[in-house]
Amino acid sequence: MSKPLQSQNNLKSGTNSKIGKMSKKQRRKIVRMTGFFAIIIAVLIIGGWQARRLFSYPEIFARLGVQNWQIWEFHDYFNISPQTLTIVIDGERVTESLENPPFFETINESTEIYFPVEFLREFVDPFIFWDESARSIFISTDTEIFRFQGENALPLTFLQGKYSHVSLDFLPEYNILVISNLKNAEIWELSTTRRTPVRYRPDETAFIAVQLPTNTPLTAFSYSTDSEQDFIRIRTASGLLGYVSARDISAGQPIFSAFSSDSTFSTGSPFSLNSPINLVWEMVTVPQANYVAMENPLPLGLDVISPTWFNFNPSEPSGTLEVLASRDYVAWAQNSGVQVWAKVFDTNPDISQTILTNYQARAYVIEQLLGFIDTYNLDGLNIDFEHIRTEVGGYYLQFLRELAPPMRERGAVLSVATFVPAPWFSQYYHELVGQTVDFVAIMTYDEHYSGSPEPGPVASLPFVERFIAETVALIPPHKVLMGLPFYNRVWRVAADGSHTISNYGMNYPQTLIAEWDVLPIWDDVIGSYYVNFSTTEDGEPVTYRLWLEDERSIAAKLEIFARHNLGGVAGWRRGLETPEVWVEIYRSLR
Repeated sequence: MSKPLQSQNNLKSGTNSKIGKMSKKQRRKIVRMTGFFAIIIAVLIIGGWQARRLFSYPEIFARLGVQNWQIWEFHDYFNISPQTLTIVIDGERVTESLENPPFFETINESTEIYFPVEFLREFVDPFIFWDESARSIFISTDTEIFRFQGENALPLTFLQGKYSHVSLDFLPEYNILVISNLKNAEIWELSTTRRTPVRYRPDETAFIAVQLPTNTPLTAFSYSTDSEQDFIRIRTASGLLGYVSARDISAGQPIFSAFSSDSTFSTGSPFSLNSPINLVWEMVTVPQANYVAMENPLPLGLDVISPTWFNFNPSEPSGTLEVLASRDYVAWAQNSGVQVWAKVFDTNPDISQTILTNYQARAYVIEQLLGFIDTYNLDGLNIDFEHIRTEVGGYYLQFLRELAPPMRERGAVLSVATFVPAPWFSQYYHELVGQTVDFVAIMTYDEHYSGSPEPGPVASLPFVERFIAETVALIPPHKVLMGLPFYNRVWRVAADGSHTISNYGMNYPQTLIAEWDVLPIWDDVIGSYYVNFSTTEDGEPVTYRLWLEDERSIAAKLEIFARHNLGGVAGWRRGLETPEVWVEIYRSLR
């Protein structure tokens, strides 16, 4: 019995020995094959690494020219953390380029997105204002003023729905904040007609961000129904930006084409006429002057008269106003079909700065003005602050922002008189003021004045044309009133080149010309008659120079008014003009 067992053991031992010998050969072969494949793999790894240095992974399919159907997740593609808030403004991902981006903050166990004031001013609300005197942020809308004391950032939940010109949307699926300008006519609404890939580039070799089902709504940028586009740049409802094939979407329609407001906050002016506005300012320096003015009949075609009734009192830093208003004057004008927009002055730079930069003083001035509107039954106000320093410009704009909502509630017109939009008047924020008030009267005169280095016209045609064109580039034309000068200046130039001026109405220089027996010459370029003659006074040679404003010069300026289709004219001031001027204005406006 033991022998067979011994034989079997020997058989097993022999077999194992044979297998062991075969394994050694195989091992050598395997070692050789393994080394060969290791070299190949190393070459591939190194080659791939070098290839990736030459062009990035997303470009591989483009290099090969192969249609790409691979999806690459948004955060991985851009190598950003899913916890990072991605910010998209008008179809551009701008997160990395922002100095003061919105951020998450947890307060009382509630997480909220907060917007720094600097970011809001740049991208959302140019009127947001930090008032140092009140240590507060101020936000103004169509009807309200909001104050946040001690804050330097505001929450999304407050800001949403406050603005008519911009939308703010947080899309949690991809942690994306989308800010859209609602006045952008280039934004269209589309939808997919079949299963549609959203690609990172406008190319079929590009990676796909997401696959969209049929009838998915999309927002398109720079879409055109006329052009033959292969790809259209879009944003998905979840905030992803990308490109879709034009073959895969339905015909689009503009989303915001109905948005017609010309301002960041629509003003809804309570004043409207079928023809432009004819306004004139009335100089009132004492209460009795109102009754003197009432003895002069109002001209045909006048729509608005603006008496100089309210003034900053230099001795009242609290904001108490000097008042020259008259109920009788208002009734007299309104009975003639003429509205009264009382003028509000500032007196000098010091009092302007003191009052405007103080929140309590500003509020007190506004309280008084609203009371005057109610007490005197005024149709509106004309704010004429001519002493604003550069550092006070923001406070001037804020004053108008705070005044506008309560005036709008009363149905009263808010207008301003302001200098031309030259660089040296940048503190008047013409564009933003134009978005705030109902009308802006541009004082297109005083081209040359007592401080000018040399004599010249009050308002030459090139001067008027230049600054009206620059004004309507900033303010909608229908809000612009073109200032008309009803006065003349006589320049007396001494032998040493020094000069003095005298101001007159339109009639008086004609008397002087008759006395001097000189002939005025019409200057087509300047747009006025010109007088230049020399004489001797006290043994010294003297030259007199005049550029005359009269009905012909006013008619020439009104041609500029007509070309730009402006909202009206504003003349300074009643009583200095000749009757013929009103005929020219009536003919042009009506």
